[in-house]
Amino acid sequence: MSLRILIAEDNYTLRRLYMKGLENLDIDIIEAGSAKDTMKLIAAESFDVMICDIEMGDGTNFETIDEAVKQGITVIAISAYENYEPECIQRGAVTFLQKPFPTRALARAVQDQLSASANGTL
Repeated sequence: MSLRILIAEDNYTLRRLYMKGLENLDIDIIEAGSAKDTMKLIAAESFDVMICDIEMGDGTNFETIDEAVKQGITVIAISAYENYEPECIQRGAVTFLQKPFPTRALARAVQDQLSASANGTL
């Protein structure tokens, strides 16, 4: 069974890069290019994991993390700003990756969630 993953990133090139880095995993990927679209998607659809940029063109995604965690969505937070890490973890993100990071780090974080899902701990 594949995981449904939401990639919330306002930079189109980075979304493509993340998707390329995850292409060998058994996952279904949905994209959101704004904080508003991200919130709409998590309200309307079911996801197992959300890869979430914190700073997006139309705002931050802290409230989105709160909503995702309430719905049982595992959150992998990403940002160029390391000072966001404590707040992301406090709000329930399981992992924080600081940009720039190698795509293999993102693939490893998602693979950890695949393993947790397979073990029934996600």
